[in-house]
Amino acid sequence: MVTSGRWVSLLASWRAYVAVPLPARMWTALMVALATGIPVLLSEGSPSARDLGLTGMLIGLAGLSAELGRRAEGGSLILRQRPHKALSAWPFAAAFVLPPILLVPVVIAAYGWTRARGIQVPLWKWVGSGAILVLAGCAVSVLPGGTSPGRVAAGAAVFLLTEALLLAGCALLNDAQDEAWLRGQLRSPAFYVTELSVLASGAVVLLLWLSSPAFMLLAVPLLVALQRSVLVETLRTEAETDGKTGLLHLAAWRVLVERELGRDRPVAVLLADLDHFKVINDTLGHLVGDEVLGTVSARLVEGLRGRDVAGRFGGEEFCVFLPDTDAVQALHVAERLRLAVGGLPVCGAVVRLSVGVATGRGVSVDELLGTADRALYTAKRAGRDRCVVESVPVSVPAPRDGSALPDVRDPGHAMQREGPVLGAQVVPGGDEASADAARLHHA
Repeated sequence: MVTSGRWVSLLASWRAYVAVPLPARMWTALMVALATGIPVLLSEGSPSARDLGLTGMLIGLAGLSAELGRRAEGGSLILRQRPHKALSAWPFAAAFVLPPILLVPVVIAAYGWTRARGIQVPLWKWVGSGAILVLAGCAVSVLPGGTSPGRVAAGAAVFLLTEALLLAGCALLNDAQDEAWLRGQLRSPAFYVTELSVLASGAVVLLLWLSSPAFMLLAVPLLVALQRSVLVETLRTEAETDGKTGLLHLAAWRVLVERELGRDRPVAVLLADLDHFKVINDTLGHLVGDEVLGTVSARLVEGLRGRDVAGRFGGEEFCVFLPDTDAVQALHVAERLRLAVGGLPVCGAVVRLSVGVATGRGVSVDELLGTADRALYTAKRAGRDRCVVESVPVSVPAPRDGSALPDVRDPGHAMQREGPVLGAQVVPGGDEASADAARLHHA
């Protein structure tokens, strides 16, 4: 019997799905329809008693794996999105020995149990994810060769490729901010290494069962090790990522930037600050402030190029590293980000952005941050909602530590672009305007 509380939850899930962009809804619905129909088309005859026994075994292992995952995470499933709980191991194993139609109950049982035990990914995403695993398992099931090593290796490649392509469709068709986590996972090599390890573990467990059911005692420590390995990568990612914005913490950002600075090429660093953010917190509340930070960070990521690296500097400040970028290119990127964020309404707050840009060649992270920090102060003093570019001098003071504001540099070193909302010079061409439209300000 469905309780009133369950109906309310299902209604909320339906409303969340309807609010998703139409292309993403259609993609999810298509995957669910294919995951329902393709297994039926590929299956011949009725499942045997042996098939049903193997299905029950795989469902039991999926439940055991989920419980071991709960233990590894301290007794309960984390409520946020995280990499899989090794759920893909079981449809992968099923694809070698079961009729494709039995992939469906294996996935439904694995996903249903995991959700019942605490994970709270949006229902439509959870259903779509399960459909992807069914389709990936169907792709493996058509490969010839039984459980030979060659088929297992080819099956792992086919499963992972199918899974990645279908997930990429979800990530690209849905709202970028909503899929920031998934997009990050698909860009990370660690995700694919972990997934291959999960698939290999599922195959090993299956081979143990086929050799002798008594060998299944060996599967328990294997599953424990698998869940812990998945958790290690998750914790590493969370330690490097800011929870409110999804961007890198400053320490992790510095590590990535320092790796790029060994080459003798022009680079730039942007230091962006939300104007009057304290007023938003004081008048609308800190929850709205957190929403603003999340929305702005998503806009910043959307406006960056492939190799650019964004991080949270602290508070309402963001730092961005631009490799192989000169002053003119850096100003174009900074202006594009300022325009993308400027005037953005979030929960009743109107957001503006000031950006300080530092450029140089053969310089250190501290020199870039120090110069960007001073350029940001110049933008703030000049009226906010603008971009200022400075090149790294021979010697730069360390970034501000709460002391008095540093002096603006000599004439000709700072290049400033103002926003039209301030009544200042209007930059023709918007965010693609030539740097020649920027004014040179003299101290």
